[in-house]
Amino acid sequence: MKLNKFFYVMLAVALPLGFAACSSDDDDEDSTPYEYPVPTQKANAASFKVKGEGVTTRSVVFTESGNVVLERLVFNVGAKATRADKGSESYDYLVGTYTKEGNTYTIFINGKEWGTITVTDKGDGTFTLLIQEKSGEPEAVSAEKEQEIGKSSFLDKLCRTWKPISTRVKLKKLPNGTQLTSPLFQACDFESIKQWAQTESDCKISDEFGKDYNVKDIFFTKTGKFCIDFTSGKNYYGTYSCKEVSELEGQLDYNWADIETMGCSYENGKATVAFKTGEYKGQCWLNLAADIKSGQDTYHVEVSVHLQ
Repeated sequence: MKLNKFFYVMLAVALPLGFAACSSDDDDEDSTPYEYPVPTQKANAASFKVKGEGVTTRSVVFTESGNVVLERLVFNVGAKATRADKGSESYDYLVGTYTKEGNTYTIFINGKEWGTITVTDKGDGTFTLLIQEKSGEPEAVSAEKEQEIGKSSFLDKLCRTWKPISTRVKLKKLPNGTQLTSPLFQACDFESIKQWAQTESDCKISDEFGKDYNVKDIFFTKTGKFCIDFTSGKNYYGTYSCKEVSELEGQLDYNWADIETMGCSYENGKATVAFKTGEYKGQCWLNLAADIKSGQDTYHVEVSVHLQ
């Protein structure tokens, strides 16, 4: 099912960086830099791409904050997986957490132990992954370690797990409608955003998106991966690149792992982020904008998701 326009407002068209500083409640008086804590699993973060065909696990991503994403060739979709169809093969993306002891990662999906992955460096630029799912046979595969997309203070800040603390929405009917500004929503629940938009304006959303799309967290990795995890157990996963405007601001371009279920005609794969100082010190604001159609009308929507 194609996702609703409002989800892709959040992760779609890049909002000019000025949006993060144009409102009266965003005037920073204290510009003292915020010292972001080092993510708990930074030393263990890694991404592996499996070599060869015909094996179940195609890639593994261990994040800086202890999340894990498994790309798996499967035939049955689990409760916390997203189906992707690549040619004649179908894939799921399992999202969970991990711990590490020695060279063995223990993986948890939905809070339950899924299995282990033991990583052995072969010394020639390749690695052997011994994948032991608790309910299956062990699988030994050859893999390559993916390179980081860059090294910078900006990426050091970005690459961690973020939780939404509030969301602000601006809505304007084009070309000359009055701009409406939402209250500051707690966290990031798109059902609340949808209901506000439809109550305060003629912008009608006819599809099902909203319910069960309450963002639990969003994480980025230095190997150019990102994921949006919802409290309902849904998750969406992709890759990104970034253009740094400054140490505190950047523009993101992204691609979904599954364009059939994670893409729509309103989405062009761009977003911006701004790391805050002053009153909002320690927050990362994900800022987005889009023009969306509602019947015969067009609305300009700006969304700022405040992460910490």
